[in-house]
Amino acid sequence: MNIGDKLRRPLELDTTYWGSTDGRLYPCEVVYIHPKGRYYTVEFDFHGTKIRQSFQAGFD
Repeated sequence: MNIGDKLRRPLELDTTYWGSTDGRLYPCEVVYIHPKGRYYTVEFDFHGTKIRQSFQAGFD
């Protein structure tokens, strides 16, 4: 995995304002990778709002 990679990940936050995400996968871009590879951060463009979320590496 590299910064700039395009992925599809679940958006795990309260999205009642936009409607339910229902565990769907959304397109996102890797914006940060921990130096020791422990986690990575992706950025979603969700209805015009940029949302960042981190995931534990190796457990996708």
